[in-house]
Amino acid sequence: MPTLHVLVAAYSGDPPTTLILQAEEFIKNIKEACREKLVLLLGGYRGLMKHIADIALREDIDVVFVIPTAYEYDYYPENSIVVKSGLGDRERSSILVRSADKVVVMGGGLGTIFEILLAQSYGKEVYILLNTGLPTDKFTEFYQEKVRDPRFPLKAYYASSGRELAHLVCRE
Repeated sequence: MPTLHVLVAAYSGDPPTTLILQAEEFIKNIKEACREKLVLLLGGYRGLMKHIADIALREDIDVVFVIPTAYEYDYYPENSIVVKSGLGDRERSSILVRSADKVVVMGGGLGTIFEILLAQSYGKEVYILLNTGLPTDKFTEFYQEKVRDPRFPLKAYYASSGRELAHLVCRE
């Protein structure tokens, strides 16, 4: 069975409850919708990423953390894989994006926006949850046809729910 490596880029701060519920909906639906074995890639065990990891591990989905030096002394669940990159946040993000088959954005700030742009520059498909109340919601305004870089074809898909996001990621 092939393996689908999905980077879930998400907020490292305290997420709103509605976003945690969307993350749970996404994880449960991606497990059902995808035919491949799933591996979720995360940049840390903080904020929304912590909730996503806990939900995924409860659902028996493999979780791999690729962490920057600043996160090396954080706690990580025993049944996860932790890669200590020895790098800063931005450099570590490049490893995460390049290791992913698809990039899912569950809402975030500057670091998550940076990962969206990295994914676009690498030609990766990006799936963005809308209406999170976080700065990534503004991406649709920024990435209009008139400001898009013509050297990098836009491969961004937008969803209004965790369920819709999962089904977009898993479509054939």
